[in-house]
Amino acid sequence: MSESLLIGAFCVLTAITLIGLAIGVLLVVWARRTNSLALYVLFALVSFAVFAAFLIVLPMGLFIFHEFVLNENLVFACGRGDIAEAKWPLALGASPDADAIHGMETALGSAASGGHREIVEHS
Repeated sequence: MSESLLIGAFCVLTAITLIGLAIGVLLVVWARRTNSLALYVLFALVSFAVFAAFLIVLPMGLFIFHEFVLNENLVFACGRGDIAEAKWPLALGASPDADAIHGMETALGSAASGGHREIVEHS
C-alpha cells in the first residue's frame, strides 16, 4: 500500500471516529433532555461503532508512526552518520534492517554506503 493511500485512509478513519464521538455526545444530551430510551440505545450503538473504529485507527496510526517516522528517520540519520540522532528511533523500536519508503536502502545499508563505519559497528 502506498504511503499517501495509507495516510489518507488513516485520516478518513480518524475523522469518522471523531464524528461518531460527536454524534454520541449529541445523542446523550438529546436523550437526557427528552428522557428517551431509544436515544440511549442509539447512543450505545454509536459508542460501539466509535470504539470499533478506534480499534482500527489506533493500530494503523502506530504502524504509520513506526514505518514513516521511526524507520525513515533512522535511515536518514544513518546515511548522514549521525549516531546521536540514530539512537532515538532505535530506542523506540525502529529496525536497522527495515527499508525506508520508496524502496530506499536499509539503515545499515545507508550507513555503509555513506562510509559511516562507526554506525555500522554500533548496530
